[in-house]
Amino acid sequence: MSNRPNCIILAISPANQDISTSDDIKLAKQVDPTGRISVPTQKQDFYNWNRVSIRYCDGSSFTEDIEEVDPATNLHFRGARVFDVIIQELLGKGMKSASKFTKTQSRCGQALLSGSSAGGLASLLHCDKFRAFFPTSTQVKCLSDAGYFAHVKDLSGEYKFEGYYDQVVNLHCFYPQYAIPYVKTPIFLLHSTYDTFQVQNILASPQADPNGLFTKCKQDINACTTDQIQRLQNTCDNCNNTFFLFSCKLHFRSEFLNALSVFGNGSSRGWFITNCFTHGQCEYGSKWLGNSSWKLNNKAIAEAVGDWFYDRSTVQMMDSQNVLPHYCKT
Repeated sequence: MSNRPNCIILAISPANQDISTSDDIKLAKQVDPTGRISVPTQKQDFYNWNRVSIRYCDGSSFTEDIEEVDPATNLHFRGARVFDVIIQELLGKGMKSASKFTKTQSRCGQALLSGSSAGGLASLLHCDKFRAFFPTSTQVKCLSDAGYFAHVKDLSGEYKFEGYYDQVVNLHCFYPQYAIPYVKTPIFLLHSTYDTFQVQNILASPQADPNGLFTKCKQDINACTTDQIQRLQNTCDNCNNTFFLFSCKLHFRSEFLNALSVFGNGSSRGWFITNCFTHGQCEYGSKWLGNSSWKLNNKAIAEAVGDWFYDRSTVQMMDSQNVLPHYCKT
């Protein structure tokens, strides 16, 4: 780390992502802010930062701290301890130098905690905790990609996804919309209003759609009927299908945006909200660097995050032009 500016990106990566070695920590030479391999150039923000990818492993975004060992599986659910130990290890390996500031280095004394999917949830839940590891002189911020799992009603008009969360925790604060008002550290949210994981597992889970009427649609947006598209969006004036007579009143995009309303609009809160039918928007260079379908107001995600992190401008962008769910080119 000593050969680079005193800055670090700590990325929490999915457990099935083949970037980590057998160790919990990988010091990657060329990865983007979510830990995926990319080829940075000097024209990009963060191009010469130290980058560390942490494999997400505990099933609860590093929040569990249970003494008892599961007798059936012999698993130890102690993700909170894992997170603490990893941070302490990184501090010992040189991350503490991110707290040092020198006038000759314009990019130093900075740290960014990021993550995608469950890692994105972890970056939200642990943002203030991560901030506390550094002195107040260090600029610390957090980036969450596809980690804002909303507490919204499903096709049945109920909250059946709660049953899935009950296997992890029965506290509502695990939902970002209930935790985020208490987070003080600057956060950037990268998300889609039509997040495929949430459409498939929250809105139209097998429990919420026992007859499978939404199965084809949630797997392929091009297979959706007009009623289903209206159900996903926020208008439902001509619902003819009996299945939708009740759920017409529940529009996923509107429900998600309502859950997002507590995020706040202060300058320390940034967001880049698309309507792409996808889950995660940092994992490939075409998304992060931005071909035309991934840009908002002609600005790529990488540029938006850089503007926000370096306080060049307030970044609160949402696609209000093409509000229908659609595939964005990779």
